[in-house]
Amino acid sequence: MTLIRWRAKVQGDDESIDLILDSYSPESMLGLHEIGDILWTLRKEENKILTYWGKWSPMLVQNQESGKVYFVKN
Repeated sequence: MTLIRWRAKVQGDDESIDLILDSYSPESMLGLHEIGDILWTLRKEENKILTYWGKWSPMLVQNQESGKVYFVKN
């Protein structure tokens, strides 16, 4: 089993935001990325929120394509 917990900070503007790796929790067993890496970017385009994967991407192959809608605003 693998446990990875991290904290990210958000940077951006009205059009896009980056989730940036800020720290790992002490109980994390692996540190796969460097502090400061962009994990993913959310960008508003044509009234949609598109996801662009950075250093982190989903394990499911069908969800790994960048530039698609994976998150919706409620």
